[in-house]
Amino acid sequence: MKLPKSFRPEKNLDKKVEQLTENYQEHVDKFEAEQKILDLLSKFDLNRGILYTSIDPLMFEQSNLPYEKTVYLGIACNKLFENFYRYRFNYKSKGEGLKWLEIVDTRPEKKVEDLYNVVKDVMEYHKSQNNSIAGYQMKLKSYDIKFNNPISKKDFIDAINGFYCKKFPWLGSKYNLFLTKIAYKGLTEDEFIHSNLPIKRIERKWKNKILF
Repeated sequence: MKLPKSFRPEKNLDKKVEQLTENYQEHVDKFEAEQKILDLLSKFDLNRGILYTSIDPLMFEQSNLPYEKTVYLGIACNKLFENFYRYRFNYKSKGEGLKWLEIVDTRPEKKVEDLYNVVKDVMEYHKSQNNSIAGYQMKLKSYDIKFNNPISKKDFIDAINGFYCKKFPWLGSKYNLFLTKIAYKGLTEDEFIHSNLPIKRIERKWKNKILF
């Protein structure tokens, strides 16, 4: 079959095809990403909780996961050249928001009075921010502090920037990260699938064990 002489091949055909398909790969990538999340979702029980590890403060601050479903926030710090985290600050919820703070000294044999001084500084900081304290309890290696009102996301970020980073300048130096663990409880599938927190930060070996 002979083409008519009037036929002129479209010189810009490749460009037009490129324009028509420019968003296709983005669509494919998004679909594949959501499929990976769905596959991961099948391994978890969102009602019991999802545990994220090694999230920096900015990631947490900009997270679109609902803050009221945060049930655990863990901070750990070590001094420079130390290969262990000595102090741990664990904000916990017992069904009423983050009202509890557990301060743990993993090496109390070094200086027993150090933990008391850290607790005193933490309590003074929170009082200065009008986070009134309902009470506290001393244990063998830790102190439990209870606040009258839950710690908000802003309060928590402010505490990191205004207290922990100043009081413990080595905070997170090992990985340059601050929040070692964050647990969310009772998420919906939609909240989880469209979360802007990186999936690679999920602690898959956690197996939904309750730590709060």
